[in-house]
Amino acid sequence: MERCSDPDGLFANITFGVPGDAMPGHPAWFSLPKGGPEHVALEIGDAAHATVRPGEPLALPALGTGERYDFAVRLREAGGPAGAGTFERGVRVDVEYR
Repeated sequence: MERCSDPDGLFANITFGVPGDAMPGHPAWFSLPKGGPEHVALEIGDAAHATVRPGEPLALPALGTGERYDFAVRLREAGGPAGAGTFERGVRVDVEYR
């Protein structure tokens, strides 16, 4: 394996999910699977807690070895009173360096 240099000057497009992952009526949030809590959505935010929309690339400077991106996740009440329940929700993450 060849040694790779740090990505100085490069950018990364990071995309969480696809547009079809959005909750109907709330396109900036991720839907939860059927059988989970009713009227609850998942919101992903960047390090400044700005919402990252499903399927829309977020451009960030590429990081060097040992560095990391920080993201936040929270549940949001959507379309009625939040119901109780448990869920599992995978989210695909694509990273493209340019």
